[in-house]
Amino acid sequence: MNITIALITPPMGACLYVASAVSKIDLAVMFREIIPFIFYALLILFLVILVPDFVLFIPGALN
Repeated sequence: MNITIALITPPMGACLYVASAVSKIDLAVMFREIIPFIFYALLILFLVILVPDFVLFIPGALN
């Protein structure tokens, strides 16, 4: 999740730059459109950090 957030946020957002070049959409416009995704990704990341049982439930149930 950390890597996903890092790859889509400037200044080192490699995926953001590639997607902008391929789609020929201005980088600022594209970044404005992904702000909600970044917000929810950060929210989920904090949830995973603070409540690890939230994501470890299924592996624990398979034991």
